Amino acid sequence: MVAALHGAVLGGGLELALAAHLRVADETAFYALPEGRLGIYLGGGGSVRIGRVIGPDRVREMMLTGRRLDAEEGGRLGLHHYTVGEGEALSRALELASTTSENAPLTNRLILSVPSRVDDVSREHGLFLEALTTALT
Repeated sequence: MVAALHGAVLGGGLELALAAHLRVADETAFYALPEGRLGIYLGGGGSVRIGRVIGPDRVREMMLTGRRLDAEEGGRLGLHHYTVGEGEALSRALELASTTSENAPLTNRLILSVPSRVDDVSREHGLFLEALTTALT
């Protein structure tokens, strides 16, 4: 899944964006986790998913302060993969979707699932999983 981000990517919107495999943000995109300032906590797996991308310390800071990150800082932290000019996110996202759809379906399926699994297991098991995946493809 490829997401095109424009304007406010806040709270649940950021959680939803990080469920995408590739993220393209235009220069108007900005990120924030205002939940803490509103007296609520992230839901929908946000603290897990967002924490894996930017780290638990940054999630904590964003939730405590509600601070906004602009597109440049969000990109540096890994909240998106590509930054484009205003209004260009959707066309770039469609290009990426077209490019990735040309890959072998099994390879894409494994690319979408194996790296996070490798990250969750021991080095030895990760190397085994990688070798097995290579053999399958």
